[in-house]
Amino acid sequence: MTQRDGDTFKLVDADSYNNVVDQFEELTRRYTTHIAQRLLEFANARNSDAVLDVGCGTGVLSLSLAGHSDSRPNSVIGLDLSAQMLQLASAAAAALPQPQIVQFRQGDAENLPFADRQFDCIVSLYALRHFPDPQRAVREMMRVARPGALVCIGVGSAPSLLSVAGARAVARRIGDRFAALRGRAVLCATESLDSFLRARGDNPAADGHAGWTQGRKHYAASVATLLRSAGMEAITQRWYGHQEQITDPEHFWMLQATLSSFARKHLNAMATSQYERLRDEYCRYCHAVMQSGGALVYRSGALVTRARVPGGTANP
Repeated sequence: MTQRDGDTFKLVDADSYNNVVDQFEELTRRYTTHIAQRLLEFANARNSDAVLDVGCGTGVLSLSLAGHSDSRPNSVIGLDLSAQMLQLASAAAAALPQPQIVQFRQGDAENLPFADRQFDCIVSLYALRHFPDPQRAVREMMRVARPGALVCIGVGSAPSLLSVAGARAVARRIGDRFAALRGRAVLCATESLDSFLRARGDNPAADGHAGWTQGRKHYAASVATLLRSAGMEAITQRWYGHQEQITDPEHFWMLQATLSSFARKHLNAMATSQYERLRDEYCRYCHAVMQSGGALVYRSGALVTRARVPGGTANP
């Protein structure tokens, strides 16, 4: 991908949220907070001085840090390309007891608008797959981090098959298949809507994420390699996940149509009449699944990779 293509991708990607920004804020607050809290603990972010949240969206990480009652950084900056997301994040920050702690800035993760060695903690959740050049983004994080700073990046991922969580995930998948054989299908977000649209869309090969993740089964695990190649050390990884059953087919549609990059971009390109026809068809399908004893499930997970910038005093 050329630099021009990458820049175009980033702008189009940011604009794809414009029509769903309110839903995105609601859904990320509801379904992402549990993983966000675990990432912040892993990054020791609450005990840091100056924190940068790269690809902050509507601010789930930044606002959690700045609004914590017991301990919080002296400064939190959230950065994103989407002006509408930042507008919502800034409005939420104004309601905090100490709103001056956090600020939100529009900018490019691959060209961070900050001086060298400015932050002692850098966090990012569910953003790296939206960067066309992740190596450049990681190098930029390295540049603006102080010696000894912790960098903590979470990307969407299933658990490792060699882990306890992975074994449980395999058992759930097997259980899903047996349930389907008994006529009790389990629809999992966001794979369910993606498959539904690919089967009916006019461009089923399109993908919503940056090209470096496409056709790559283990892109999440490769984040450690990216951090190591940038010169970071003490690299460790943890997987965090959550499962929730959904009882409203329309909410199940909205969740996937908003959080799936493929579905969101695919649906944005449709005429209103086509969008509504597909939504109604999919919701009828979900109703039929539930009536037959099946279930609608959202299984979310993130592989979080933590690394330390060489030098300085090592953080715990």
